[in-house]
Amino acid sequence: MGDVYLAEDTSLGRRVALKVLPTELASDERRARFTREAQALAALNHPNIVTVHSVEVDGGVHFITMELVRGRTLTELLPREGLSLERFFAIAIPLADAVAAAHQQGIVHRDLKPGNVMVGADGRVKVLDFGLAKPMGGFAADSEAGGVPTATMTEPGLIVGTFSYMSPEQARGQPVDARSDIFAIGIIFYEMLTGGRPFAGETPTELLSSIIRDVPPAASSIRAGIPRDLSRIVQHCLAKDPSRRMQSALDIRNELEELKREIDSGELLADVQPAATRRRAASRVWWGGAAVVVILGLLGIFGSMRTEPSNAPAIQLRNPRQVTFTAGVETQPTWSPDRGRIAYVSDQSGNQDIWVAPAAGGAAVNLTADYPGLDAEPAWSPDGNQIAFVSERDGGGVYLMPAIGGRPTRISARGAAEGLNSPQWSADGTELAHMRREDQGNVIEIVSMATRDSRRLRIPSSAGNRHDLSWSPDGRFFVYVQAPNRTDGVSRMLLLRASDEQEVAVTDGTSDDWSPIWSPDARTLFYISNRGGSKDLWQQRIGSDGTPEGDASPATVGVGMQQAALSQDGRKLAYSKGNPVANVWRVPILEHREATWEDAEQLTFDQALIHSLDLFPDGERLLVSSDRGGYPDLWTVQVKGGEMRQLTADRTPDMAARVSPDGQH
Repeated sequence: MGDVYLAEDTSLGRRVALKVLPTELASDERRARFTREAQALAALNHPNIVTVHSVEVDGGVHFITMELVRGRTLTELLPREGLSLERFFAIAIPLADAVAAAHQQGIVHRDLKPGNVMVGADGRVKVLDFGLAKPMGGFAADSEAGGVPTATMTEPGLIVGTFSYMSPEQARGQPVDARSDIFAIGIIFYEMLTGGRPFAGETPTELLSSIIRDVPPAASSIRAGIPRDLSRIVQHCLAKDPSRRMQSALDIRNELEELKREIDSGELLADVQPAATRRRAASRVWWGGAAVVVILGLLGIFGSMRTEPSNAPAIQLRNPRQVTFTAGVETQPTWSPDRGRIAYVSDQSGNQDIWVAPAAGGAAVNLTADYPGLDAEPAWSPDGNQIAFVSERDGGGVYLMPAIGGRPTRISARGAAEGLNSPQWSADGTELAHMRREDQGNVIEIVSMATRDSRRLRIPSSAGNRHDLSWSPDGRFFVYVQAPNRTDGVSRMLLLRASDEQEVAVTDGTSDDWSPIWSPDARTLFYISNRGGSKDLWQQRIGSDGTPEGDASPATVGVGMQQAALSQDGRKLAYSKGNPVANVWRVPILEHREATWEDAEQLTFDQALIHSLDLFPDGERLLVSSDRGGYPDLWTVQVKGGEMRQLTADRTPDMAARVSPDGQH
């Protein structure tokens, strides 16, 4: 249809995009189609549709001036295994909304595909390229009255569009309406979720034949973790008969918004079973949604903790409530026994402090404002009167303070705060345990609240740091996480039997597993894991001897948790949510002034964390370590930007990569 240039609007001092129809292509039909695209775009005023500034002719050259969208096409952004749920909804909902707006103006796009969907640097979705748009209804009458010929483009028997994203009626050369765009939306959604297209063929004829005849497998059968309701929406869009298809893009948007609300709230049952079509575990990943600000959610938990097999969903999350709203990081929640308050860690004061907020909403109170250093890892006592926590004050240690605030008292021996973590109360509140890192290895120290005497359990293997101690309500087991730190992307969850100090592996160390919490009956262990791509709550049955029974199963899908806490009665769950995000930018070194953000160019656009980068000797490519696929893997990207190419695909982290001087290794 034409060439697109970056241009400077000298009258308004802004950068714009120019879509130019080359002179050699300027036949009557091409000019009519070009003008129709401009008119179609000019008729639309929607935040997710590219804006037209003007339509002009200069020296016989026809061109359209449009807003400049900095970003990448959906084609460039799609990883091989599809998008995370959070990322899918962030793109799919505005895409459906934009198409609905076009349809309401009587415009059918007829060439919807990932290459015509741009995701800007700010995350905003923009639909582009209405060159094959077909005016219908009132707009058709207006355009025809203005002398724009449409017969050529709407003539039966003429196939227009991109083969891979055509509807069956397009493939047959039949007249199309808005429902043809809906079929294309179904193909795009399918590809976004699974990483593959629903129809295939080695030749255009075979591809069109597949579109007309074949019924693709449900997206939920291709990839684990896709909710059945979402798969149903996609299948409904892909119905061969237009009368049995979703009838409007507005309905698609509304259904997606409702489904997203159910998933975010936890109302959607954790009924997603592993996909029937298995791929290797390393490739079943969802590159994770992320947020710089971490929030706390309050959820109701789903009935009693049953003693069913671990592969049966035992949980239903309901009625979430956001508890914290500050522009900072809130994490490490812990419940008061009456479920009325949540203590947590926040950096909103400039350093990490212990805060308490009403679970029903209201102002939070800083309980450790007296100390300007680190106060973290709160643990509410079973009687509700005290909060234990780790602090750097006075040389570091584990401290107790009244739950309403007051002067803290140290109960552990003096020691650096980074060597102490995870205070845990016994079920009756008579003892407090915490982990201690010593030269001889890791130990669990258990302190009597009555006498302050302590006893120790030695952790058998000394390799690696220990985090997130969790004491079973019956006092028989301790579970903890073995990992250097929280950003390495992989960890191992271990169980220590208090009776004989023997260690049992709960997870295999090929995923990132954190925040273990016990059910009240000490038979089920919940923890947060990224084994499904996004970080969610998983559940694992534990036998009477402390060994895992059966496989772990997901309790939530696509939530993106970081840390979680169960109320004393097992009826409520609090969790923190969010991920660190880092992208790569290219900034010029200018001779006469310092560069600003206006001079910078963003090269990657992921809601993911890039851990490290290195430059190839040719100066043309970057080697980066990114968790955009769910786990830290190695990727390459051109210095000028473009699609990232994956070099490694395994669940263990690949980080801190360097390119050899010859660029070969």
